Amino acid sequence: MLSDKTMYGLIVLVYCGLLLAHLWPFLFQRWIAYSQGRSVGEVPKPAKSKLLTGGLAFLSGVLWTWLYFRH
Repeated sequence: MLSDKTMYGLIVLVYCGLLLAHLWPFLFQRWIAYSQGRSVGEVPKPAKSKLLTGGLAFLSGVLWTWLYFRH
């Protein structure tokens, strides 16, 4: 099976992916506004991928549960 270090590493990677999925629309909107020389309010914000964020949140819950009940 996977060691505790590996499980914690997977959990950290999943949380980093979840954070990036939440921050990406915000960062992408700022980047477009900066590159086009427009105000941030003029640029529409891209939608979050609810399927991706929901899947990553579910995966983090599964990993934490697996790690908890393994001991």
